[in-house]
Amino acid sequence: MKQWYIYKDDEVQGPFTAEELEGQISRTTQVCPTGSEDWVKAEEIEKLKPLFSENKPAAPPKSEKFSESKTEQKKNRQDSSQENNPSVLPTLKNLHLITRQASNDDLKRELEEFWEEYDRSEQRIIRNEMTNRGIWPEKEESEEQSVL
Repeated sequence: MKQWYIYKDDEVQGPFTAEELEGQISRTTQVCPTGSEDWVKAEEIEKLKPLFSENKPAAPPKSEKFSESKTEQKKNRQDSSQENNPSVLPTLKNLHLITRQASNDDLKRELEEFWEEYDRSEQRIIRNEMTNRGIWPEKEESEEQSVL
């Protein structure tokens, strides 16, 4: 019987059978089958699809905000802060959530198009997520240090 690891509450949990995952995961929960290192959204696994209630709408895509330029993100955070919105998360914590929910393609696009707009702490968050997924590009050490 196939088992799955899940990434939840900032840690890897499991392994679980598909039946054990019912009620523990959402469509966007990152899952990885045992024996693999590939993390994907639970909704991408056919066997896990029955675990989601069809009455609930899918979560809105998180990658839209991720692809905004750094300037647009800062402006949006400032606008939200000015409205005293208590649900606004601190910048780095928000980036942690966004990177975990972003697709591999979105992360690669951020690296290629917007990398220089991020400060060192933000770059580290994105790099760690890409490394965890095994999609961080192999570069010579001197090149890699310039990206940090």
